Amino acid sequence: MKLDCSDLSNFVKERNRRYQSTGNPTIGPFIVMTDKQIEEAIKDLQSWSDGHPQKTYLDDFKEKFPNARIDENGIPYCCLRNLRGNLKCLNPIDCFNCWNQIMEENK
Repeated sequence: MKLDCSDLSNFVKERNRRYQSTGNPTIGPFIVMTDKQIEEAIKDLQSWSDGHPQKTYLDDFKEKFPNARIDENGIPYCCLRNLRGNLKCLNPIDCFNCWNQIMEENK
């Protein structure tokens, strides 16, 4: 799932995810930056984020079951909650949002 790192909340989430996955201290705490440095930081993080997309439950399902039946919206004909009983159903009528939730890193 691709995120727009120019959005502040996405920037912070992706920055933290990058820091956790790489342990690179050069991307540690925020410092005072010029506009040019901010643009470069966003560009750099966007590049990293695009190269390390977060996996959704739908991505994982399609990877594990490539021949499964999929509806016209690209969603499996089964409810994610039925497969993973620990998830709360976001909308019992439309499974798109459930299937497109980002998986936790350790799942």
